Amino acid sequence: METIESYSYTSPLRLVHPNIKLFAVLITLFLTIFCYHIVISTIVYFVTTLVAIYYLKVKWRSLIHLMRVPLSFIFLSVITIIVEFGAPTAGAIINLGNVVFISEAGVWRGVTVMLTAMAAANAMYLLALSTPIIDFCEGLAKLKLPKSMVTLMLMIYRLIFVVSEMANKMRIAQTARLGYQTFKESLQSFGVLVSSIFIRSIKRTTKLYNALEARAYNGDIVVLSQDYQMRYQILVLTIVFDGLLLTLWMLLWH
Repeated sequence: METIESYSYTSPLRLVHPNIKLFAVLITLFLTIFCYHIVISTIVYFVTTLVAIYYLKVKWRSLIHLMRVPLSFIFLSVITIIVEFGAPTAGAIINLGNVVFISEAGVWRGVTVMLTAMAAANAMYLLALSTPIIDFCEGLAKLKLPKSMVTLMLMIYRLIFVVSEMANKMRIAQTARLGYQTFKESLQSFGVLVSSIFIRSIKRTTKLYNALEARAYNGDIVVLSQDYQMRYQILVLTIVFDGLLLTLWMLLWH
């Protein structure tokens, strides 16, 4: 299955200036959070999904795979919003011994939060699936962000993939040695996996820093700059789309 990195390097928007894509995504993201409405969030979610599948050529299976991680956190958060404790209020749908209850207002609030978070995550994925981390960091540097922050972001992003690759190889090795046959063996294997990853990640980080210092690292990672396309029509389309959403929200509000 393709990764975010592979999609970002083969994206049709690969050579578009990263700050244009960043501003387009941020405008939509802020509007989605500001409106905080089921209809607006649903429209943003489906439109961003269609853009990812039909324009960025992302496979729908890959998109579902990418959404699994944020969905797990969103689902846990929504449960804490829907389930309430104490004496049931008016409009309670489920009442468990006057201690735990679920109300209609709580369900609507939970669904609104879930759809808003999913739409925001989908919008951010559009940026990640169309912009390599090198281009993104270069765009942030042009916005005059501190070089130390941009460099740290780049190194952390790189180390995430290094640690993920190590964890995947170690888990395969443990599975081949029947390390996850029972619940007790699974806990033991997972503990060994976590401790080994922690130790090895420190060693890899030290080697990475030594390699950078051997290449005259002075706190700034210099990469070759791309000749970006200034496609302002993306911003114009985004503003028109968000303007229509804002108008719809005002009509729904009144």
